[in-house]
Amino acid sequence: MSLYQNLFDSLEPFLGAKTQSILEEGVRRLGVDPERLDVAQAESILKRLVYRELQSNRTPAEARSLVDGLLKELREHSGGGGGGGLAALEAGFKRFSLYLDWPEVARLRGILSVLRKEPEGSEASRMLKEGQELLRQLEERLQSALLRQTRDIADLQAVFERVKMIGGPKIRRLESLIRQIQEAHSSETLAQAEVERARTLAAELRKLVESSAISTPRNATEPALVVEDEEEAVVAVEPVVETDAPEAAGEAGGAWDIVIDLDSLSQEQQSRIREIDLAEERRRLETLKERYAAVLSRAGVAEELARLEAELAQGNLLGEALSALEQRLKSAQAEAISEARARYEWLTDRMRQLSSPVHRDDVDTAKLAALAARLTVAWETLQGGAVPQDLLELAEDVQALEAETRSRRENRERLARLSQVLEALRAEAESALATYRNHPQVQAYLARLTQAKPDEASLQALRQDFSALMVALTKEQKERDESLKRSSLKAAAQALPVMPGLEIHHAQLLQQIETPGSDLVALENYLQQLTQRTRNLVAQRLEALAQKARQLGIELEGLAEARAALAEERIPDPAALERLLEERANELANQRRRQLAGELSRYEAAAQGLRGLGEEKLLNLITEARNRLALGEIPDTAPIKAELARLVQLQDNLRAEVAVSLADLLERFNAHRAMGGETVIRLKPMIEFLTSAVERLARVGPSGILEVRQAIAEAMPLVKQLEEEHKAAMALMQDLKGGELDALLGIFDAQPQAAPSPPASTPASNPVPEVEPAEEAGAEEPGDALAPFRLRGVEAVALVGENGLLMGKLPTTLQSVRTTFSDLSSLAGELAGATTRLAVISLSQSVVIMVPLGEKGLFILAEKPLLSRLLTQVERHRAELARL
Repeated sequence: MSLYQNLFDSLEPFLGAKTQSILEEGVRRLGVDPERLDVAQAESILKRLVYRELQSNRTPAEARSLVDGLLKELREHSGGGGGGGLAALEAGFKRFSLYLDWPEVARLRGILSVLRKEPEGSEASRMLKEGQELLRQLEERLQSALLRQTRDIADLQAVFERVKMIGGPKIRRLESLIRQIQEAHSSETLAQAEVERARTLAAELRKLVESSAISTPRNATEPALVVEDEEEAVVAVEPVVETDAPEAAGEAGGAWDIVIDLDSLSQEQQSRIREIDLAEERRRLETLKERYAAVLSRAGVAEELARLEAELAQGNLLGEALSALEQRLKSAQAEAISEARARYEWLTDRMRQLSSPVHRDDVDTAKLAALAARLTVAWETLQGGAVPQDLLELAEDVQALEAETRSRRENRERLARLSQVLEALRAEAESALATYRNHPQVQAYLARLTQAKPDEASLQALRQDFSALMVALTKEQKERDESLKRSSLKAAAQALPVMPGLEIHHAQLLQQIETPGSDLVALENYLQQLTQRTRNLVAQRLEALAQKARQLGIELEGLAEARAALAEERIPDPAALERLLEERANELANQRRRQLAGELSRYEAAAQGLRGLGEEKLLNLITEARNRLALGEIPDTAPIKAELARLVQLQDNLRAEVAVSLADLLERFNAHRAMGGETVIRLKPMIEFLTSAVERLARVGPSGILEVRQAIAEAMPLVKQLEEEHKAAMALMQDLKGGELDALLGIFDAQPQAAPSPPASTPASNPVPEVEPAEEAGAEEPGDALAPFRLRGVEAVALVGENGLLMGKLPTTLQSVRTTFSDLSSLAGELAGATTRLAVISLSQSVVIMVPLGEKGLFILAEKPLLSRLLTQVERHRAELARL
């Protein structure tokens, strides 16, 4: 039975009829054949789709428990820990292969290239682990990007709803782009180019709407944009060929280029267009920071970036400075890649030298192959347009391999020299002992000499044994044979290790021994003195060796034997032990440096993943540690680990904090979303983005969390405003007298041209016209105080006084409006003992705004989308209206 069928049988008791559709959707997203589904892919379906579906009828804890159980069964079925090996990496890479500009993708491609060639190589296990970590980082980055794309879609849809009345090829192009982005998003794919084009086009259309008067086109063949006052036109439309819109390619008129004369716009229109440009520049700057994250800390770039961010924070447009920064970032990226390529070539050349025939007998071929594999990954990363982060670590490893190869060559040459010395000793012993060849001790010694291996310790022991043998033979003969005595003294002198400071004495002794006629007794005394001095120096050096070995934590082989030999009146040569200790110390130091270089690379990658949480201190600590490492020092990584742990904890705390704030905001919005109006319209794209963030928040990185937090900060004031609007409307609705409220609401059923009958209390002979003739929306009169409120979509606006209608028009009776204002004042006094500042009545399609102004009152009837804008105008002109 296939894994797909096993998964289906396991899920059917929990998902029922939905099991088939969910599994089909899962394999479709992964792009795999159901019959070839592997464990890693099945885990992805469980975590991404099944868990989400289980939450619809279970608590998150119950859903997680079920998924964990199914994951455990999968891993047991696979017989492993779920790593998935090369097949899992291949499947994961396929999911991210579209994003060629991501450095993690380039790195993963390099790892796969090496593993395909050498799946069982010495580096395979380490590379598999690194590949799995890269997949985790890529998944986190993709989720953050998908979350951002959710917001892009919501923003673009909101813009489209605002501008679709314009019509024309640009609107059709925007609609087509939005559709393409939504289709890609449904399969969890990023449509980066389409989003960029759509946002640019949407910004252009938003500025057009903000700066022009739009009317319905007369027929489909004419441009939809019509400037109503040709003498004071601020927007011009000119036909051009729109090369980026396939839909418009066959249209006779082509597209329409939009040119806005900002100087002819009002201050308010210019301000709104400026905000659109600022928002687009902020978004573009964030995109550049993400795309060129690897070079943001380079000299010059960081300062320029900080300056531009400060300019944007002050509300200043960047204009060409932003394009200049992009070019600078591209140059910095190219420079970084060029530097990395040069370092790669340098390392490759050194590797080529190590693999040459000169070093064939000395280099560790397994280590050489492992380094070659890692260099291949670095090369593939460079080919993908990314900067390899492990080149410094590779340089350390190459240097260590060079030192090891050099040490092996030196050892080989040393053994060759020792072999020559051993052969010389054999010749000397055979010559000196020729007379005693039949002696048992001589035969045994010569046999040992024949079988001896060329190392310092053995050679030193053989020399000492040769000296002792000569002394013994001399005693046996019981005669003072001068030749034999001289041979004995020479053997004893040669058996002494040559110590620094005693070289001259040692050479003089050997010279005098070989000089005929020299005093043998004096030479013997001289030998005893030199022996004692040598023993003392050897004892000091052995003690120093023991102390240094303890400090380094090294168990030095042969040290105990050398000390024992010294106690037995034999003098060992400490040079070999000193060289061995130095080699072990260098090996440990190189190994520690390599480990530290790898650790620092991993810490830097982790710091880049925590960008936005104050990672600057961590990056500075890493740079400082690398500088010390380059000087041959061993830096302390404890501060780096502590800072990294702090940032990780900060990320977890921030994630939890944002989750709580997000739940609170969505709950408050949902409680009042039925209000409608401009506030709800402005909140809609933010809420769609934040609703999507609920699911992805646990999987996104710091950039995604910070983006959600920023969106919450932007949405919260609007939610509070929505709550205030709801509170004011509910208070008014509850307290207004039923009859007057009915009369007020009846205005929406009145015919705009029909005048109502006079009230019964008014004599028919003296009728009072309480309904003004309807005015064309948007018309303004010179010196009209109500001009700021005469917007398209405002059906009526009037200023009402105690003695009648002061200006404007009313769509209902004057008496009903006066009574309503009176009731507002009473309501405010009863509730809070204060003066009413404003009341809003929300209807199905319209809103009524009533603003008490002392003895006067402002009445507005308008479409709901204008609510927020009108409230802003009320606050801006309240004092001016009160003075009338």
